Amino acid sequence: MRLVLATVAVVAFAKANEKLDPQVERQLLDHFEIERKPTPQTIQPELEVPRHFLEDYNVQNQFNKPGEFLGPANPISVPKGRIIKHARGLKATQSIVEFENFHAPKMGDQFQAAHLKVYWKPKLSIKRKKGAFKVKVFDLIRFKKDPDLMITSLHDIKKFHSKDAELDEGWYEFDVSGAVARWIAKKPKNHRFLLEKSTMKVKGKPGLKIVPVGEFTEAYLNVYVESEKHRLSRTKRSPERRRTRNKKQHNRRRKNWNVPCKRHSMYIDFAEVGWSDWIVAPQGFDAFKCQGECRFPLSDHLNGTNHAIVQTLVNSVQPSLVPQACCVPTELSPISMLYLDEFETVTLKNYDDMVVEGCGCR
Repeated sequence: MRLVLATVAVVAFAKANEKLDPQVERQLLDHFEIERKPTPQTIQPELEVPRHFLEDYNVQNQFNKPGEFLGPANPISVPKGRIIKHARGLKATQSIVEFENFHAPKMGDQFQAAHLKVYWKPKLSIKRKKGAFKVKVFDLIRFKKDPDLMITSLHDIKKFHSKDAELDEGWYEFDVSGAVARWIAKKPKNHRFLLEKSTMKVKGKPGLKIVPVGEFTEAYLNVYVESEKHRLSRTKRSPERRRTRNKKQHNRRRKNWNVPCKRHSMYIDFAEVGWSDWIVAPQGFDAFKCQGECRFPLSDHLNGTNHAIVQTLVNSVQPSLVPQACCVPTELSPISMLYLDEFETVTLKNYDDMVVEGCGCR
């Protein structure tokens, strides 16, 4: 909720002053857990966002659910890989995926998992009733032109069908958490995976094997990290802190005579802050706000607690003795953001408690 308030304050400041104060902007960036304001060189219409990443973003926003390995405030960085299909020392069944723009999580953040996503484009000219092969993913620790001197570590195996080119084409995911953990710990110069396809048997021709026809055309590395701020926020607030906070809320609240407590629209436009060049999606969002009075008798739709009902009753008798209950959010939902970080890497991040879903008296 503090993040929503900070966003609203900055948007209002930007509207009133046209130019955003650096100190105010720094405060909002800290709330969003962004180290420094990205200054992308790529113009957004030319920006290439992975298709599977947009799908993840749309699913998370549609259902208000975090992704796999993804808590409400956990970011995912997605560097794009370079696929090497032909190199001395590589077999016809092998390809190398190299990530030149891989960056380790910043200090204090905790690595959770990593998935390698590759796009397989088969080149079958006919449809088959049967057909499958396996693809192995290795952490390529040391690459040598002599295959016998190459050092690899197997991390995952997936089954690929080879029956219908149209149905078999698409994204495939491999768990490479162990490999990326090694990269973070050892800080190697190169960050590479070795993809190896198994051969397929030919029906009616024992001993004859063929190489699956097709190629890997795209590769991305999804790196899941829990931010330090989110990890610390999982610690429960003490009752004393809650009492102090509630007291301050009572002192700060404004009176809204004759307006019952309910949800009101409060749209946040990132263009007003001057951030539309590096925030890919959304362009803005409706955070909503709770505003209005909590007068006796409280209606059922106000979801008043027993304490709020008692407080409202006493207030109706002795208004100078006890203040009214407060109109506050009772249900909040997260939002997801797609943005470019300082390395121009597309990043997906969830922010908890950003949209008011319901209001009530407390």
